[in-house]
This record gives sequence, C-alpha cells and structure tokens, in this order.
Amino acid sequence: MLPRQIVRLSASNFMPMLELRSWRRWIKANHIDLGSINLFTQDEKDKAFAQAAVIVKGYSDELVMRWSSEIDTYLVYAGLFSAILTAFNVESYQLLQPASPDPTSVVLQHISLQLSSLSYKPPLINSSYPAFRCRQC
Repeated sequence: MLPRQIVRLSASNFMPMLELRSWRRWIKANHIDLGSINLFTQDEKDKAFAQAAVIVKGYSDELVMRWSSEIDTYLVYAGLFSAILTAFNVESYQLLQPASPDPTSVVLQHISLQLSSLSYKPPLINSSYPAFRCRQC
C-alpha cells in the first residue's frame, strides 16, 4: 500500500493532468487516495457549511415568499371570478322558464301515438303447453 499524499495543484503537476485529459487517469497515475486528502481544517469546513446554510436558507425563504404572494394573487382572482359568476348566475336563473312545447314535436308525438295504436299485437302464447302433440305417443 502506498503512503497517503496531500496534493496541491501547481503548474508543474497540472500539465501532466492536461495530457491525460481525465481526472481519474491522473489520480490513478499519481496513486492518490482521495479519501485521505484533507485540504481544509475542520473549522474552515464548519465556516463554509455555515455560509452555505445561510445562503440556502435565504434562497428558500425568498422562494417561499414568492410562492406565497403568487398563491395570494391566485386566490384573489378566483374570489373575484366566483363573485362575478355568481352575480351572472343569479340574474340568468330568473330568466329560466320551462320550455314551451314545440309545434313540430307535438305533431310528431301525436303521429307516434296513432301509429302505435295501429300496430298488430299477437295474443299471448302460454308456454306451459307443448308446441305440438304427437298423436302416436
């Protein structure tokens, strides 16, 4: 097992990396264990995470405020739309009346009744009797 190394990039060790054109190949070629690289102290990491947390909290708070104001605007528009629609419905409800019979539909209904009275209805066939009787039986 190779000893652990701390790698700092400089012009001299950056050029071979450009020739290999891949971080993985460069790391493998230099036998670097990425788990052992500690470029920052714990205090520096804590400070960076605290700064990142402040930035993320500010962003998320701003996003929530924008969404809240947008939802409030949608609710106002929905309320106005509902109020206007209710006013129109109340006024139009008073104008509703039962449909007057159309003369054409009345005539067609009368013709239909006349034709139905003329139709032939065969007598009821009692199904308990056999259809024919065999005289030889």
